[in-house]
Amino acid sequence: MSSLAALQRLESALRDIIDDASLQLVELPNTDGLKLYLIDEHYPLQAIDADLQQKVMQNPLYWMFCWASGHAMASWIIHNPQLVKGKTVLDVGSGSGVVAIACALAGAAKVFASDIDPLSQLAIALNASVNGCESTIEVVGDVASVIDCHTNADLDLCTIADVLYDADNKPLIDTLIPAAQSILLADSRLKDFQHPALFELMQQPGHTFPDLGGFDEFSTVRFFAK
Repeated sequence: MSSLAALQRLESALRDIIDDASLQLVELPNTDGLKLYLIDEHYPLQAIDADLQQKVMQNPLYWMFCWASGHAMASWIIHNPQLVKGKTVLDVGSGSGVVAIACALAGAAKVFASDIDPLSQLAIALNASVNGCESTIEVVGDVASVIDCHTNADLDLCTIADVLYDADNKPLIDTLIPAAQSILLADSRLKDFQHPALFELMQQPGHTFPDLGGFDEFSTVRFFAK
């Protein structure tokens, strides 16, 4: 699918939920020019009525935002390219593709960007093309399609950002830990997360783009690593 057709398909999906919204190409701060198609930052998200809020919750379009943990991880990778340079990376729950694209721009040899949502897969491909790294990124659905075909020695790093908002995703961590030589996980929503195989690496401030209203409890991103 061409970039124009992909953009039109994504905008159509967005307008099926929020009929007067649109996408715009946004250059993310502190990422050396990384760009994503996101919902227009001027759309009054805080002013939508209860019925529309319910519709959005029932049909979440996660790819239309760059979530705080994804942005923080992407920024850190861009400024620390040795983390991924020349490596094979599996990015889980890619959403807009921000972390996968950061890995590619920082010199990763190969990036598998995994998301089960077909619209997210389309958004990842479009955003990868915008950033000129589509040849490095392979968009896949279920992570099993990568894990089943690669050994631990094949996957240098697994990146996981903004997936633990759903408790059903927590068991996925146990699947991913043995699948790659290293793990980098970032999350801002769980204050008490811990895992015996992971250690807390650092904390950084995080912001979602566009701004969802500055929820203070989600403004600190915790990084964990194996």
